Amino acid sequence: MASAEQTNVAKWSERISVAKKRRDTASQENNWETFIDEYKNKYNVSLGSIKAPIINEVYAYVQSSISNLYFRDPYITVNPKKKGTKKSAFLIEQLINYYWRELKIKEEMEREIMETVLVGHSWHKTGITLETWGEAENLKVVREDIYSKRVGWRDMVFNLGSMNPPYDCLWMAQRIIKPLDEVKRKYSGTGKLDGVPHPLMADEKSMKKIQFKDDVMFTVLWEVWDAQNREVHLIAENHDKFLNERDWPEYLDKFPFDMLWFNHMPDDPYPMSDIAPWNDQ
Repeated sequence: MASAEQTNVAKWSERISVAKKRRDTASQENNWETFIDEYKNKYNVSLGSIKAPIINEVYAYVQSSISNLYFRDPYITVNPKKKGTKKSAFLIEQLINYYWRELKIKEEMEREIMETVLVGHSWHKTGITLETWGEAENLKVVREDIYSKRVGWRDMVFNLGSMNPPYDCLWMAQRIIKPLDEVKRKYSGTGKLDGVPHPLMADEKSMKKIQFKDDVMFTVLWEVWDAQNREVHLIAENHDKFLNERDWPEYLDKFPFDMLWFNHMPDDPYPMSDIAPWNDQ
């Protein structure tokens, strides 16, 4: 008989599976992968038996869009409000602009613009990473970092019924792919956790030829943000226990994810790609 934990893990795994199918259906219907292939110059255009010369307008459009939308770093200004002082606002302003450069947000946003033009949307995640060692009175903070990074569209899912993600989502989940050895070292209770080839390694023949398979075995993790119960769960595919459970961070009033989009679609959670209206022409 399954335990309460196993039932909860199975429930979240099923929710993620259903959400993935919905996203993949949207990808197929809206030709996201096709637009990405065309950006890479992978066209299948022929005139009878003659392969036609390729004029890659998709690549040109995407690169032009990046140049027009983000050609230099902004300088962020902070104005004091209510009980704030000019000095404190100045210090915060310097800190924000320092982090903007240090975290290389421009590079992240360039990739997001590219993805948004091709696919219709991209995701950005911000927050604080806190690494600890020990337990109870021996607990020590080993590392604390601010992060601000792109999350690819293939790595994000959310509950069915959401029409304005992330604002009306009940839950969101991020796919994180880690080496199997690293996951086993970091989390307890992973004795029965089996590794899988990286999703990018689809060639079974190549896998058979690799002698040290531990180097190429990975675990597909899902970090689930449950807004209803204000909890964060970490589960692994094909594993029946939570790897980690924690409370929603106190500094966060909303999801740590933001969606970048340009072309909203009515009654559809996924915006339209810039390429879609004219690609068939």
